[in-house]
Amino acid sequence: MSLSVKYNGVELAEYISVLKGFTPYDSPEWQPQLNDSGTGKGSDFQVTYYKEKEIEMPFDIDIDTENIDELKKILNVSEPKPLIFGSVPDRVFYAIPSGNLDFEEMRVYGTGTIVWLVPNGVAYSLVEKTFQAKLNNGVMEATIYNDGTEECAVNYTIEHNHENGYIGIASEYGAMQFGKIDEVDSETLQRSEELFRFDGYDAFSAMTNGQGILTEDFPKNGTWREDTYNDRDSYLALNNVGSGSSWHGASKMITLPQDSSGQNTAQNFYCQTRIWFEAGRNTQTGLMEFVVGDEDGNLLASIHVIKTSTNNAQARVIMKIADEEVERIEFTANGSSPVALNAGQLYIRKTGGEFEFYYHGKHTFNRPELAEKKAKSVTIFLGQHGNRTASADDLVTRMYFDYLFFRKDNVNYEKDIPNRYPAGTVLYINGSEKKIYRDGINCVEDEIVGTRYFKVPPGETVVQFYYSDFCNPPPTIAASITEVFL
Repeated sequence: MSLSVKYNGVELAEYISVLKGFTPYDSPEWQPQLNDSGTGKGSDFQVTYYKEKEIEMPFDIDIDTENIDELKKILNVSEPKPLIFGSVPDRVFYAIPSGNLDFEEMRVYGTGTIVWLVPNGVAYSLVEKTFQAKLNNGVMEATIYNDGTEECAVNYTIEHNHENGYIGIASEYGAMQFGKIDEVDSETLQRSEELFRFDGYDAFSAMTNGQGILTEDFPKNGTWREDTYNDRDSYLALNNVGSGSSWHGASKMITLPQDSSGQNTAQNFYCQTRIWFEAGRNTQTGLMEFVVGDEDGNLLASIHVIKTSTNNAQARVIMKIADEEVERIEFTANGSSPVALNAGQLYIRKTGGEFEFYYHGKHTFNRPELAEKKAKSVTIFLGQHGNRTASADDLVTRMYFDYLFFRKDNVNYEKDIPNRYPAGTVLYINGSEKKIYRDGINCVEDEIVGTRYFKVPPGETVVQFYYSDFCNPPPTIAASITEVFL
């Protein structure tokens, strides 16, 4: 049975029989380079090269014009093609015929020689060997075993299990870098976050009754009730005024919920409410307080609306920072009250040492010594004075809270930065082509200047892999080689 010889995918044994004297094991021609030593004694070695390899393959063939023509057609190629000999079926040469067939015709058969020219002088294994990378003392590495007789290129497949911005590959023979070594996964930014919002009577139940920080230590023994307007809007109103020698009434307080960073205080904030304060009779009195408390349990800023006169409709709005009254505004609390239905927006804003109050316009005050002070609570209060009651003669007719909300400003948060290599991205680094592919697309822009695509020599080579610190779990990495034989 003739030796199998497959060239460019065609079995030549169908046309020829390889004769004795053929071997694919000859090496290419080594060419050591020497320089005169300059001493008159011998030469200095510089480097050694090898060039092309020629494989002479004698054969015989039945004298048949069609067979000979077919053979010539198969051998007529414009570039080296795969050549596999049955005696070494695990290797492939990339060869092209050289010279003529040196054909000698006999009576019924002929003989000749095909000279296979292998330009690069080597054969390649038909089996790709793969080496899986593993963590070794915190470093991802793979050990490559090259059982060939020549150095070979390495390919890498890197499957990302988490976002990543950088890949480094290093051995004693060189290093490659791709992506951006200082890429980060997130950055610290600031935003505003709404910590609570109560709108309508039922929503205020989240606040604690009977507690709170007020402008004075008023008794907080009153109770609340719901009042409506046009059977539609729901308001928080005073039910039982409680008792006390001065002002007294019902109080609600909320400690600030935690923001997204886990803090329950606010150095910078915006707190707003809407009230309805309108007296139906001159004899009525009443007090509303809207207080932001600090982390030490003291008043940080407040707005309160108060009517003490029983002879007319005069009332006033008072604004305070800490224990200091900073603004007092008189108004008429009758049917044209400036804090009547849908008109009573009040807010307190703190930005560092700047305090801004709103009551029919902005009122701004700078207190730099309080820049670091933080809010911790919000209190609302409805009250009556002395032995006066909740009757229509005594208590301000419309003394309501509509809604209340609190926004914390300048909250630190981590913004995720979409990274160069999202989870699921597959990088393929072709060592022979010296190219990197991202999900099958060549991305030459990812290659960092100075990258050297190294080969591994025969024997054992340890290759280490590096990636962004935030890439956890790490990528799944495999190195693969096709061994080369002289």
